[in-house]
Amino acid sequence: LDSVEPALASAVVIRVRLGRPEKKNGSIARRLLEIFEEKSGEAMVRLELEREGEFEVLLEPDRRVRPDPDFVARVQEICGKNSVRLI
Repeated sequence: LDSVEPALASAVVIRVRLGRPEKKNGSIARRLLEIFEEKSGEAMVRLELEREGEFEVLLEPDRRVRPDPDFVARVQEICGKNSVRLI
């Protein structure tokens, strides 16, 4: 029974703030894609892209991930604290 894993979320929502001077948008996309590929799984992905005061776009890429604690920590390292919501 020790090998039984806890239930994971069925979807993950990631908020990405665009246009921050300390972050390059292309670099963020590339790094997230690397994590998505490494952590392939069953949970749907939704990206909330935001440029404060200008626009917000919701995307649901054709990717499924495994949102385990390592996944969440790595995405938050890129996108910031509280950028990941598990559903």
